[in-house]
Amino acid sequence: MVSRGHKLSVRRQCGLLSLARSNLYYQPKDESAENLRFMTIVDKPFLQTPRYGSR
Repeated sequence: MVSRGHKLSVRRQCGLLSLARSNLYYQPKDESAENLRFMTIVDKPFLQTPRYGSR
């Protein structure tokens, strides 16, 4: 979508796309091993019995 080698500046390209330039440079971080372990512990009962979450 946004190209650094284009004749339009990155600022102008982001403006035309209604995209904040900070979103262009954002690099998501990976989840920590500890957080993944906690998510597994929380998800396990719901994956075994999904009917618990419905009426």
